[in-house]
Formats: sequence, structure tokens, C-alpha cells
Amino acid sequence: IVVQVLPGDVASMILGTDATPEDVETMREKLGLNRPAHIRYLEWIGGAVRGDWGTSLRLNQPVAPLIMTRLANSSVLAALTLIIAVPLAIGLGVYAGLRQGRFADRIVALVTLIGTSLPEFVWGNLLIIIFAFWLQWLPALVRRLAWAAILVVLLGMSFYALLHLLPAAYDAPRPLADLPQ
Repeated sequence: IVVQVLPGDVASMILGTDATPEDVETMREKLGLNRPAHIRYLEWIGGAVRGDWGTSLRLNQPVAPLIMTRLANSSVLAALTLIIAVPLAIGLGVYAGLRQGRFADRIVALVTLIGTSLPEFVWGNLLIIIFAFWLQWLPALVRRLAWAAILVVLLGMSFYALLHLLPAAYDAPRPLADLPQ
């Protein structure tokens, strides 16, 4: 529906500026853009429920297998990230909680504040610069999915998740004995 209010036309964008009006009209008909938006949306929802997610206009392949391939890779990265980030965040949260008001507590709080203040794309770029260029532990670019690429993403996601899980440890309710009298 949002695409309907945007300027431009999908058929014109696919065919480019050299396309004739007849070519554009033929492409609009092929893509079903001549039908009302609500009808196309209902057909799309019906197809999605049946597992037919359509065909990629760029790759000219069914969309469902493309998504499933990427979903499998993303699931592996997410699981590995959780395996690293959750125990690390809980450990640092407990460590800082046992040392309330001390230097270690303030360092963990500062790192958490910095981590949650910067957006993901900044952290991603910083981690690539640190691990790929400065430390040269990992390659910056990889042409195919390799363990080095997984490690780069895993380290970045783990660090990011860690910094977002630590504030939860600080917001957790404290026992009544710890409250000021």
C-alpha cells in the first residue's frame, strides 16, 4: 500500500528510461499493476499463506527459497550470538552488581551507556575497523560465506547484544535489604 503513494512506477523503473509507453503498459499488465491495490494485496496474502511468496523481479527466482536460505544463515548467527552474549552479559551484570558503587560497576555502566547510545550501523563499522583493519584478525571482505565472515558478524552481534542486555541487569529489581533505609 505504501508503494502506491510513492511517486514513480515499478514497471517504468524495471524497464528504464528507454522504454516505450507500450512496453511499460505491457509490463504493468504482466506484473498485475493495472488491478486495484486491495485486490493485489489480498492475492498476495493468499499466496503467502499457501507458501507462494511470488517471484523476485531482480533475480527472476521464487522468493521463498531465497528467504529460507538466508533465514538458515541468520538463525545460525543468532544462536551463536546468544550462546556468547547471554552468559557474558549475565556474568558482567552479576560482577558489577556484587561491586555496586565501585570502579568495576562504573566501568560496566559506562560501557553499557556507550554501547546503547550508538546505533547498530556505527557499531558494525567500528567492529569491522577494529577486527579487520587494526588487529587484522579477520578479513574485511569475503566473496563467499566463510568461517571468518561468520566470526566477524558473530563478534559484532555478540558485543552489540551484550551491551543491550547489560542495562536489563541494572534495571532488575533489587532485594529490599539493598534499598536505602
